[in-house]
Amino acid sequence: MPLAAFLHEAVREFPIINTHSHHREPEFFKDMRLRRLLKFSYVSWVASDFESDCDAPLNESWFEQIRFNSYFISLQKGLQSLYGISEPLSVSSWDRYDRAINEAHQDAGWHLKVLREACQYRSIIQDSYWDPGSASADPIFMPTFRINMFFYFYNMFASDHNGNNALRKYNIAEPFPALSDYLSFLYHALKERKNSCAALKCALAYDRDLAFSDEHSSDAEQCYSRLIQGNSKADDISRVQNYVFFRICEMAGELELPFQCHVGLGKLDRTRAIHLLEAIEANNSTKFVLFHGSYPYLQDIFALCHNFRNVYADLCWLPIISPAAAGRFVDEYIEVGAANTMTWGCDTWTSEESFGALLTAREVLCNVIANKIQSGYFSEADGIQFLRSVFFDNAKALYRLDV
Repeated sequence: MPLAAFLHEAVREFPIINTHSHHREPEFFKDMRLRRLLKFSYVSWVASDFESDCDAPLNESWFEQIRFNSYFISLQKGLQSLYGISEPLSVSSWDRYDRAINEAHQDAGWHLKVLREACQYRSIIQDSYWDPGSASADPIFMPTFRINMFFYFYNMFASDHNGNNALRKYNIAEPFPALSDYLSFLYHALKERKNSCAALKCALAYDRDLAFSDEHSSDAEQCYSRLIQGNSKADDISRVQNYVFFRICEMAGELELPFQCHVGLGKLDRTRAIHLLEAIEANNSTKFVLFHGSYPYLQDIFALCHNFRNVYADLCWLPIISPAAAGRFVDEYIEVGAANTMTWGCDTWTSEESFGALLTAREVLCNVIANKIQSGYFSEADGIQFLRSVFFDNAKALYRLDV
């Protein structure tokens, strides 16, 4: 048996901690159909828009534009494995896939069976951006607390990209009179989540740049004062947000909550990981978990993890963005990072796409490890332990999970 295949068989037996998921509510999966499944997958991010409120097959031209994309390939592999279909997904096989998906989801618990039995997940850290800090009722889920809304608090109408606003979320009728008052409120809001959430999550790369630079408290107060009085300057919002970001970094360290940060893709205007350098340097007690390999800026993660012991690399999303890039990332990270600082999450909305993402991640990592073993970089036993660490041990320790 080829070494990569042997490793793949070994890793299939591992329990998995999925460090990042947007798994939807149980009612979302009722009467699931193929078209809806595609709409709520990454495939829809790169294919032309289509409606999900009908069940008709997508046409040949749609499949022609998408069939070589990694998002599609990954999801297709997951569907083929779950539903026992060897034929690729196409117009001609549409009905077979659609029927299999719909029949499986007649069992209201199917989406959880896939996660537990097919994926072998023991715990899933769930980012419910539609209701920050919440998680599905099933005990397999543990929430992370998305903090974007806490940067939109200077009036009742400002919102993050998911439509969230801190004042509205907490039923606060008007802005706080001073920024210091708001920070006191913010600290207590985060502290309340210490025992119920596994981490804090920052997805501000979809809202603004990540070029955070700390502000003096008096300057930040003046900026905030102008904002709530309606006579703000052009950069007041960004400067107040910069100040709040640094305070959240400090709070995350004090509360011992890992700080998950989306870096790389997003608005693309200074959203690469290296822009967090100042915050990472200033908060050495905070565990910064940098997502997605900072794709396409992979080198940023290598540099930060090389220089700072409080930086962790989460592979979530990266293998299905590009298996080739993920392979390069893992190969080089092994050489420059610490073995206990890499984790993986699916970063998907549905069980089917999560399973496909897991299959792709396993394939990427097993191929890299096989090459490392064959080159003599480390032993077979070391390779298997590294795989187990990425998929389970590192996340269990980082998030202090009782699984």
